[in-house]
Amino acid sequence: MILSSPLALGALGPQEIILIFLVLFLLVIPLLVVFLVVKLLRKKPPTPSQQQPPMTRPSPESRLAEIERLKAAGVISEQEYQTKRAEILAEI
Repeated sequence: MILSSPLALGALGPQEIILIFLVLFLLVIPLLVVFLVVKLLRKKPPTPSQQQPPMTRPSPESRLAEIERLKAAGVISEQEYQTKRAEILAEI
C-alpha cells in the first residue's frame, strides 16, 4: 500500500529529504550537547562513604616484622634486610 500523505518519504524529493535531515541534525545535536554538559555540571561530588580512605603507612614494628619474614623466607638477602631495617629505624 502506497501512502498518499505528503509526509511520506516517497512523496518528497531528494532536496526536501536532505533539508529535513539537515534541520533535524542542526536541532538535535546542539540539544544533545547541552543536555550532556548540564548533566556533567550537575554531577555531585562523591559522598564520604564513596571516597577512598586516606592511605595509612604501616607502623615501624609491622614493617620490621615484614622484612624479618621476607629474610627468613629467603626473599631478601641479609644486606637488603640490613639496609631496609636501617631505613625504617631512621624514620622513627
